[in-house]
Amino acid sequence: MSISKEQWVKIEEDLKGYFASVDFQYGDTEVSVRRVSSGEGKTVLAVYLDSQIYSSWGRLNGDNFNPLVELFWSKRQKSIFSPTKVKKLEKTYGKRRVKKEIPNIHDKFTWYEAWFSKASILVRQFRRVKELTLKVDSQGDSL
Repeated sequence: MSISKEQWVKIEEDLKGYFASVDFQYGDTEVSVRRVSSGEGKTVLAVYLDSQIYSSWGRLNGDNFNPLVELFWSKRQKSIFSPTKVKKLEKTYGKRRVKKEIPNIHDKFTWYEAWFSKASILVRQFRRVKELTLKVDSQGDSL
């Protein structure tokens, strides 16, 4: 059974709380969201797949890449060269020569992280997953 709009609103409100905890089911995988500490006075929403988080799952070209992280984790990107470095190189050597010598000058690193800073961002991403269902606990409560 898919998750209704009202349930998504309640999930988002619950995830904004300090002791946030929501469990979902996606096929055979249990997806758990918990609010955890990420530093002094800062918390984030952590997404666990079958009660585990491995940072190596989020590396696209890594040996341990897990395709489920594309659905449930936060996508991050960073340029190989900073915009100021690119401008400086292009001004010094010219655009054609820089492009010839460094063909990947405008490429980016892409990876996935298990952390979300805000509940609204997490809910927006999770709503796109079609077969995601809310896990019901033993008392029959959905949250």
